[in-house]
Amino acid sequence: GNRDILYFLIIAAICLICVFYVYKKYSCNFIMAIFLFVASGDYIQWTYNGIRQFLAVSLIFACTGFLLKKKYVPVIVVILLASTIHVSALIMLPIVFIVQGKTFNKRTILFLFAMLMAIAFIDQFTDIITNVMENTQYSGEVDQFLSTEGTSVQRVLVYSTPAFIALLFRKRIEIADNQLINMASNMSIATLGFMFLSAFSSGLFLGRLAIFTSLYNYILLTWEIENIFTKSSARLIYAVMIVCYLIFYYYQVVITWGL
Repeated sequence: GNRDILYFLIIAAICLICVFYVYKKYSCNFIMAIFLFVASGDYIQWTYNGIRQFLAVSLIFACTGFLLKKKYVPVIVVILLASTIHVSALIMLPIVFIVQGKTFNKRTILFLFAMLMAIAFIDQFTDIITNVMENTQYSGEVDQFLSTEGTSVQRVLVYSTPAFIALLFRKRIEIADNQLINMASNMSIATLGFMFLSAFSSGLFLGRLAIFTSLYNYILLTWEIENIFTKSSARLIYAVMIVCYLIFYYYQVVITWGL
């Protein structure tokens, strides 16, 4: 009916149940993964402002188990259904194949190279986006989206940190040979690519694509801290990380968004 509070409550509940379910099942530190999800600003940005896109993101994120088992048919079906909610979900069709395999494999290298080429030829790239989006529900908003400033350096660094750690300690990840962490690492590398591209173009449009892959950052980052470093070092890193994320949260929510 016209009970908008109940309507938004149901959508937010679906989103958060999907996210919490995946973190509970696959994160080595559930509480810290939730903290990172909130302190990164994702909770406020997506369950309030970008709720329609985040509904599509959450439904696909809930398919993590299918991705690990390489059951692509149900994943593709969910992606196609999610695209009827938000067309940006279609970006996951190639991503689900790119992120399979070892960390920083040929497919992820090719993806990063494509992002670098898009940055190098950013004007031509935005023209292609405009042409592609002409016949979608966003046709009237594309110019407005692409005219916005790029993603801030601070946000790019925060979202890229798990990928940088994965690249720096690639050998450790290879030795562990954990399928989930391999996939999360490649998702994080894809996030790095999206964020760097959005920094040079539109944070409002291209920066939003990163949410499809960045949710895996919080699974990856907690695993990196607890499995790459010693226990005493891990406790210190967690303490520093919490302080840094709280500072970023304050900067993002209070200073940037004025909430």
